[in-house]
Amino acid sequence: IQQEIERKLKEDDAITKANIISVNDEWLISYQMKPLEKWGKKKHLNSLKKSIEKIDSSQKFSVSNDYKLFIESEKLLDVRDEKKVKDKLKELKKLMEEET
Repeated sequence: IQQEIERKLKEDDAITKANIISVNDEWLISYQMKPLEKWGKKKHLNSLKKSIEKIDSSQKFSVSNDYKLFIESEKLLDVRDEKKVKDKLKELKKLMEEET
């Protein structure tokens, strides 16, 4: 699944960097966009989320293009303790829900 997600993200010209975090059946995908592409940020996010959810409907995907979530997820990539990652993932998902 991760390889398919990476392929989709690489195919998208608007994305400059992306982080993919997986714990059990939960995924957090955060990414940054090129500056001029940010005008269609919301539309792009919805389109990308739909295409990623088509990969495997049994998984839970959270997709965000928010800069703060990108930075926090980048810090999370270095953590090796699964429990800490899971706890931080819950916290980040709450942040995502507050934004919308």
